[in-house]
Amino acid sequence: MNDMSEKWKPLESCDRLPGKVEDWLAEPGSLTARVRERCDGDFRLRVVDERHVRDTQLFDDVAPGTVFHRDITLGCGDAPLIFARTRVPESTLQAHPWLGELGDRPLGARLFDEPDYMRGRFYVARLRTGDALYDYVNGKVTPLTDALWARKARVELKGKPFEICECFLPGLI
Repeated sequence: MNDMSEKWKPLESCDRLPGKVEDWLAEPGSLTARVRERCDGDFRLRVVDERHVRDTQLFDDVAPGTVFHRDITLGCGDAPLIFARTRVPESTLQAHPWLGELGDRPLGARLFDEPDYMRGRFYVARLRTGDALYDYVNGKVTPLTDALWARKARVELKGKPFEICECFLPGLI
């Protein structure tokens, strides 16, 4: 991943994560399914924003260009528990147009059923005021008073990459 600043570290190299945080950061399965189970029938996905943007180079092996951003929250009723951002390069979107047509359906509900789905290693960060993602979540999703734990991974679907980033909100951990 090209966007690896000092704050993003491979999950396996992080040796001092709080227990509840590590449990969510290291979740190998579907976060959607896990949140849905926690919400006991009151699961809600809310689309925060969907847009096409001119982006810097997302991955070293994909030319810079237009990227589809999808920002959502997963939660129980009106209480968001996870903020997720999917960034899909145009070449991936052309190969898999359904990635841009999910609407209020969860990506995880479909992705784990795809036969040629592969998720790379998780990178984690503890984000703070002044980080663009932290400030976005604080301004558009939910008020934050402390650091925000996040993870991201490169995903490939039939060899076409995109990125998923998930932030674990205060009501969750």
